[in-house]
Amino acid sequence: EGFAVTPERRIELQMERLRSRPVFGILENKLLTHSLLRHLGAPTQEIAYGALASARLGEWPAYSAAQLRAALGKAHGWRRGAVLKPATDGGNVGTILLSGFGALENGSLQYRVDRHDGQRWRRLRWSTEAAL
Repeated sequence: EGFAVTPERRIELQMERLRSRPVFGILENKLLTHSLLRHLGAPTQEIAYGALASARLGEWPAYSAAQLRAALGKAHGWRRGAVLKPATDGGNVGTILLSGFGALENGSLQYRVDRHDGQRWRRLRWSTEAAL
């Protein structure tokens, strides 16, 4: 398929490869991998907020906009910014780099955003609501 693979097709190919031989299925999910590595005593980064789309699994709750909003509020003041990543995408697609820089008149926090769209990085400005 060359290099012109859509983000969706790339994930399909990745999953076909993972499922073609014995492998721990847990490794395709960043949150579950984090739990496994921490349980094994390996050093891990702190996760300020992690959740699964629709249902709780182990220590990871189902997604909550209110909890994500609270985590974004904390991250707004972090000098080094924050990273939002999909739990199951192995590439840069969906990765969002946030750096807080102020607030709107309605109190919504503002962020400088670098976002990968599957083809290239884009620089944007978002409010808290856009990140949700």
